[in-house]
Amino acid sequence: MSANVAVQPHRDDVLDATDADLAVAEAAFADTVSFLATAARPWFEAEGLPVREEPTIVHAAGALAVELAAALAARRSETIGQAEARLLAGDVARRAVRFLFEAGGTSTTDDPSDFGRHHRAVLETASREPVRAARLAAGRTALEQRRSSSEALPIPVGVPVDRADAYRRADAISQHLARDAAQRDRERATPKAELEAIARSGLLAITVPTAFGGAGLGFADALEVSRRLSIGDSSVGQIMTIHYGILESLIRTATEAQLARWLPQVVRGARFGNAAAERGVAHAKITATRLAAQPDGSYRLNGRKFYSTGATGADFVSVLAVGDDGQPSIAVVAAGSDGLTLLDDWHGLGQRGTGSGTAILDNVVVAADEILPRWLNSEVPTTGNAGANLAHVGIDLGIARAALSGIVDLIAASADPVPDEILGNLGAFSAHLAASEALFAEALDSLRALASQTLTEAVVQRFSLEVSVVKVHAGELAIDIAAGLLDIAAEFARPDLIGLDRHWRNARTHTLHDPSRWRYLRIGDHALNGRLPPRNRTN
Repeated sequence: MSANVAVQPHRDDVLDATDADLAVAEAAFADTVSFLATAARPWFEAEGLPVREEPTIVHAAGALAVELAAALAARRSETIGQAEARLLAGDVARRAVRFLFEAGGTSTTDDPSDFGRHHRAVLETASREPVRAARLAAGRTALEQRRSSSEALPIPVGVPVDRADAYRRADAISQHLARDAAQRDRERATPKAELEAIARSGLLAITVPTAFGGAGLGFADALEVSRRLSIGDSSVGQIMTIHYGILESLIRTATEAQLARWLPQVVRGARFGNAAAERGVAHAKITATRLAAQPDGSYRLNGRKFYSTGATGADFVSVLAVGDDGQPSIAVVAAGSDGLTLLDDWHGLGQRGTGSGTAILDNVVVAADEILPRWLNSEVPTTGNAGANLAHVGIDLGIARAALSGIVDLIAASADPVPDEILGNLGAFSAHLAASEALFAEALDSLRALASQTLTEAVVQRFSLEVSVVKVHAGELAIDIAAGLLDIAAEFARPDLIGLDRHWRNARTHTLHDPSRWRYLRIGDHALNGRLPPRNRTN
C-alpha cells in the first residue's frame, strides 16, 4: 500500500457515504449482469449476438469492474484517506448506474425492477457528502504530504538484512536516481553509474537464497523494490525488473550446480539482461533464434533480438531460443562472449535508458550447463506469466508517482492561489494512484501466498485476472497523470520545466508492452459471463 498518502481523521458521515455508494455500485453492477443474461434485447445490428457477448459491452464492463475493484481496495486500505475513498466510491457508483441503463438499452425504460432506485440513492448520498468536496480535500492532502526536505538518504553497502531494509535502500537510491533522470533522458544515456550503485547496495541479490549469500526475499518483494526505483527513474526500474524476472526463473529451474555457479556472482554484483523479443515473428511466443546441438556436446546459438532490455552493461544475457527438438529454452550467455554483439540502437519515444537495443548472436558457443528450461509459458500451471506482468505494473506505478510528485511540486512552488479545478484534479489523481498502489500491494500478497500453494489451472487463472485488473488500472492512470502534469505545467507557464514530458513518454512507451483493450475484454467477460481468462503470454 502507498506510503505517500496520510490517514485522514475518520468521520462517520464520510464513511457512511463511501459505503453507501460502494453498495450502490455493486448492486447496480449485479443487476446489470442479471438483466443482460435474462431480459436484455440484442441490438439489431449485432446479428443475434447476446448483449453480454457484444465486444463494446464486454469492454465497458471490464472498465467498470476495474474501477470498482480500485474503489473497494481504497476502502479496505488503512493508509488511504477518507476523502480519497469517498471520491472513488462516488465516481464508480455513478458509472455503475450509467452502465446499467446504457447496457440494458430500451429494455430498461419501463423499469419494472426499479433500477432507478440506484440513481436516487447516488443523488441522496451526494447531497449529504458531495464528491466535489472530497476531491478538493484529497487535493489539499496531496499538497500537505509534499516532502519539504531534499536531504540525501544514505545508501548502505552489502546485502539487505530483511524486506524493510531492502525497501529503505530502494527509496534512498530512487531519490538519488531522480536528481539526474531528466538529463539521462535527454542524452539517452544508459545509467551505468546508477546500476553500479545498485550493485553495491546489494539489491541485485535480494531474492538469492540465504544459502548462497543473498537476502532470501521473495519475487513479490523484488517487484516492490522495482516500483520504488521506478519513481526515481523508470528505465532503471525496468532494467531491475528484467534482472529479477530472469533470476526468479533461474532459481525455479536451475540445477544445484547451476545455482552454485551463478548465484554467488549475483551476490557479488552480477546482473542479468534480456534478449527475447524479435522482429518479423508472428507473436511474442515465437522465436527464430536457434540453439543447435554440436557433436562435442556443446551448442551454437544464432539469431537476432530486438528490445534487449538491460543487456547493455549486463554480466549475463538471457537468450530465448528454440532447440533442435522445437522446444524453447533459455541460453545464459556471458557478456563479451565471442559472437555476441550488442548494438546501442534503441531510439524509443520513452524508456530511453533501458539499453533495449539489438542483440546479434553469431554462432555463439553455449555449454550444456548454460541452458535452462523455459519457465514462462510452461505446460504446467505457474505464476510465471502473471508475475511477469505484475512486474510491469510496478514500473507504471513508479512513473505515475513520479508524475504526481511533479504536479505537487509545480503547485507548491507557485505563489498564486490554486484554482479549484487544478486542486480537484490533483485530488482525483492522488486518490486513484493510492488505490492502484493498494491493488498492487494486494496482488503482491497473493503472489506471496501462492508461492507456498499447489497451483492448479483455475488458481493461476484467478491470479491472472487479479493481475490484469491492476495492470490496466495502473497503466491507464500513469498516462493520465503524466498528461495532467503537462496540462498543469502549461497552466503555470514555468520556464524551467525541461524534462517533465519524459513521464508521459515513459508511460506511453511502457504501457504498449501489451494492449489494455485485451485485458478489459478478459475482465469484462469474467464479470458478465463468469469465464476466467485463458493462460497465455499476456495474462
